[in-house]
Amino acid sequence: MPIATQEQAAAAALGFDKAGPLGDLAVGRVPDCFARLRLRIQALLRESQATEAMLHMEDGPADALMERGQHEMAEISRSLRDLGAWVDVQRCAPSVCDCRADRLLRHLLSEARVPQQTSVSQKLKRPVCVLAGHYDSYTPDTALYVRIDHLNNIEHAVRLHRGWRARLVTPDGMQPVYESPGYPQTPVNDYYDDTQACVRAVADALGSRKNCTASADHDGL
Repeated sequence: MPIATQEQAAAAALGFDKAGPLGDLAVGRVPDCFARLRLRIQALLRESQATEAMLHMEDGPADALMERGQHEMAEISRSLRDLGAWVDVQRCAPSVCDCRADRLLRHLLSEARVPQQTSVSQKLKRPVCVLAGHYDSYTPDTALYVRIDHLNNIEHAVRLHRGWRARLVTPDGMQPVYESPGYPQTPVNDYYDDTQACVRAVADALGSRKNCTASADHDGL
């Protein structure tokens, strides 16, 4: 059953760690940042799935204890997946958040069904922007994607957020799509609203451009 409340999440966490981020959640202490909690759940889920796989590898006759173990591990994995799904949609306090700065951006783009990928600077040797749209399927003559720049390394924490700058890339060059208020000194507390506004602008720009291109192709028939 999906977890919908903090109380349900705390109850689900009771059966796992007594200390650490899961132990804190089990006694009702909700973190300001969910990064450590998310990583711990992912690690436990990997362990439980590996144990499940080992239990199903047995090649001997049916065994009641083995079947019970398989059932118990399946329940543990299910509980961890439910808990992980709840944690994934929780909002951190931006000023202390250790999650990747582009995590919300990529999640919202995916929800809007906009393909996206990170891009690494060859000069700086680190991820510096997100490319939204079908970047790989275009040549310079048919380019149509949005480059979303971030002043800091996008692998840095949310608490270092300084805003987004999105530009539509076409064969004619770059066109501005969105720039965070105050960029590149956007207040970190504006992170959520700012990122949502950026994604809306990117999705609208890509959708409008595709519609214009399709209309032009149709007119040319």
